[in-house]
Amino acid sequence: MDRSRVVVLLLLAMLILLCQPLLAQQYIAGATFFTTKGGVRTNFFNPGDTVELRAEAENPVGPYIIDVYLAYPPETGRGEIFVWRQSSVTIHATIIVAAYSLDPNAPYGRYSFHVRVFNAWGSLVQEGYVDFQVSSPPPPPQPQTQTWMYVALAGGIIGIAAVISALILMRRPKAPSVPVTPPAGGLGVGGTQTMPGGGMIGIPSPGTIQITGPGGETNVLTAMFQVGDRIIPIGSLPQSFGREDFTGIAPPDVLNAISRRIKPQFTISFDWVNKTFIIEDNNSTNGTLLNGENIKGKGPRPLRDGDIVSPAGVLNMRFTCRSAA
Repeated sequence: MDRSRVVVLLLLAMLILLCQPLLAQQYIAGATFFTTKGGVRTNFFNPGDTVELRAEAENPVGPYIIDVYLAYPPETGRGEIFVWRQSSVTIHATIIVAAYSLDPNAPYGRYSFHVRVFNAWGSLVQEGYVDFQVSSPPPPPQPQTQTWMYVALAGGIIGIAAVISALILMRRPKAPSVPVTPPAGGLGVGGTQTMPGGGMIGIPSPGTIQITGPGGETNVLTAMFQVGDRIIPIGSLPQSFGREDFTGIAPPDVLNAISRRIKPQFTISFDWVNKTFIIEDNNSTNGTLLNGENIKGKGPRPLRDGDIVSPAGVLNMRFTCRSAA
């Protein structure tokens, strides 16, 4: 590889890094969703910071019901947690949709807010992910008012790269292009959240769930799936599972039958009235078996200790739950 090509690759890498703060936003259901810290637009945070999720729209859109979940870096191995629900929300100008205070010991890496937007009748309109980075020490904040500086700098770099590329093409018209691989995103979770309808769910350790009911009663349970000698802990409620949660447990050709996490295979939650775990297939492509019965389209079903759950009928997992006391 000659020097001119190396220079082009370095410039492209710098361009990707510089433009990343501008790309850390998502257009969902007619509005732009992005993260801020203390009202300043940024996608870089420290453990202990409060991450604000905001939405803005030039013209009013809604009213919507908006559910927000938090996804930790994939290496944590945990599923999503419910963070916030807002009902009858009309987005106009800029509003705060949710705020989440990171634990002081939160791991470093790429996080995501999973945003699900429903209409007033409860039908899903659109969903998407807004990424942000937790690192130490923190990089300087990226104020929205300085966006023009990044645009101008990026334009200059593009111009220089174009000139160098033209020189290379003049010398080697058929030189192969170099693919640029974007950085991988991630999901996962942890924290403590308020459940809709009252009550709290805390997560003291992986697989352990502290449930406080609307009346103040507290119960600590452990819950997990077991596949052979492998354990998949349940660390939050509700918690959705998709293909990525079973990576390394089954071969890729088996996992391909399971729905991806962006449209989860199934969801585990808790029934306050009957004090039992429940499972519901999320209208997955190949359905979910509970003790051999396909529960796709049949609504929530009780999930008890020892039950066998088979996503897409290709992976048998034993559900285990018990009191942690």
